[in-house]
Amino acid sequence: FNSKPINSSKKSEKTNRIDLMNIMRKTPSFAQSVQRSNVNDKDLSKFVAGKKVKHTKFGEGIILDVSGENADIKFETLGVKKFNIRLAPIEVID
Repeated sequence: FNSKPINSSKKSEKTNRIDLMNIMRKTPSFAQSVQRSNVNDKDLSKFVAGKKVKHTKFGEGIILDVSGENADIKFETLGVKKFNIRLAPIEVID
């Protein structure tokens, strides 16, 4: 009779790695989630100099300049920040 103790920790580690790999395969990356969202539905024509905007993290600001899909926005507490207005969580509120 040859019985060796089962090393359950190694088996458990392998199972955990496989489970994690399966979760990672099923979870979209940030880039994929941005592509799948409605970023292409944003009407960029509303983003013009002088308009008031609201950013989900930085609050309200004023658009200073727009060049293509990029805008310079002045926030009272942060100063001027440059954003890709198609991707950034910004909406015109004025």
